[in-house]
Amino acid sequence: MTTKNQNSVNRWKLVSLIFIALFAILLIVTLVRFRHPGPEMAPATSEQRDSAKSIVMQQLQASGYDLSNYKIEAVSGLSRIGEGRKSVIRVSAENGTSRHFFLVDVEIGQIVLHDFSERYGWLVEMKMPRAPRGGFFRGKPR
Repeated sequence: MTTKNQNSVNRWKLVSLIFIALFAILLIVTLVRFRHPGPEMAPATSEQRDSAKSIVMQQLQASGYDLSNYKIEAVSGLSRIGEGRKSVIRVSAENGTSRHFFLVDVEIGQIVLHDFSERYGWLVEMKMPRAPRGGFFRGKPR
C-alpha cells in the first residue's frame, strides 16, 4: 500500500524525468542545427558573379573612383538575408589604401549594402589579416 507522501514523490520524479528528457531533446536539436546550419549559402553561377561585379564597378565609377587601382572579387556563394529572404552576393573592391564591401541583390540587380574603410600612414604598410577557412570548428571546412 502506498501512502500519500510516496504518491507525491513518485509524481515529482515523473515530472523531473519529463523535464530532463525535454531538455536533452532540445540540447540535441540545438547542437545538430549549430553544426549543420542548412543551406544558407547556395552556389552562385558565374553569370551572377559577373553581374554583381559589373554593378559594383558602375557604382564605383559613378562615385568617381579609378577602377584601374581596384581589385574586385565576388564571393562564390549566394547568401540569404532578411525577412524577405533576399539572395545576395558579397563583393569586395580593394586597393592599397581603401576597401569597399558590397552586398548585391542578384534578383533585382541593386546594391543592398555598402561599407567602406580607409587606411592612412603606417596602416597602409600593414597587411590585413585573413580569416582562416572553415567554420566554428576550424579543422573541418563547411
